[in-house]
Amino acid sequence: MTRFLSWLRQIMQQAFPIYFLQSISRKTLYVVCAVIISWFSFSRPQTAFCVIDCNGFRFTVEKHGCLQAHVYLKRELFSEFKCTGQQQFGINLTILLDCLSIFSSSDNFVSLQISFAGEGSPLLLDMIDGIVSSSGGIYTIDTCGPTDFCWAANPAVNRIIVQSSSIKELLTELEWWGNHVEVLMSPDPPHFRLASTGDHGSCSMCFPSSCEIFDEFACRETQTEIYKSQWVQCVFKALGLSEKACLRMNSIGMLNIQLMIRDNSPVTTFVEFLLCANYNDIAM
Repeated sequence: MTRFLSWLRQIMQQAFPIYFLQSISRKTLYVVCAVIISWFSFSRPQTAFCVIDCNGFRFTVEKHGCLQAHVYLKRELFSEFKCTGQQQFGINLTILLDCLSIFSSSDNFVSLQISFAGEGSPLLLDMIDGIVSSSGGIYTIDTCGPTDFCWAANPAVNRIIVQSSSIKELLTELEWWGNHVEVLMSPDPPHFRLASTGDHGSCSMCFPSSCEIFDEFACRETQTEIYKSQWVQCVFKALGLSEKACLRMNSIGMLNIQLMIRDNSPVTTFVEFLLCANYNDIAM
């Protein structure tokens, strides 16, 4: 298998420009993929739309046209980054995660080399753990690009930054009673509130702006929006893999949740979730 991959890589380098991303921590990419998979765990396998350009590596997963997850791997994360132009393709995120889990039991730094030779070529992965190496290729998929949610066209009104570990511990006490979650962000008390009501009762949790879980609290207007509880719960489950979370709500009620993941690296990796409000009629 290794001999075949070496031959394939030589053929591709002769025919196409190579997009070469070298020596990123396997754990970094595994963590961000695990975040996305945990969010969409009810719909595996999941296809991600990938973009490689001079800024780094980015992929997007979308569901029902009303929610998206984005992963940003900056070029600074790599010890070497060579890229000419831009390439876009689809890839099975579940298979990628399975490949990255090969050295999951190792406590050592596992370097990852990613190479892609252009349209129609597989994504090649080479991982090295000391003297042990593993190579594999994943076929890419022709897929349409993600929906443009036009987040930037509607300015953010409210923003808070919270410590992920603190809010995750508090949210374990919150039971989701209904199918939807009400999110309130306001410059006035109760400032930040999560509430859910169902047939068997209701539950809410309020956080004053002076609460120690907030690193930043910048709310200008009172906004109250409703989101599907299943999506909100999955995002909050991913908090355990991040250091901080930035929650923003724009003028049309779209919720942007950005998780900051460092993995002992000076460069921050971001996983971003976009949730549209008020889509009760969407079938699951």
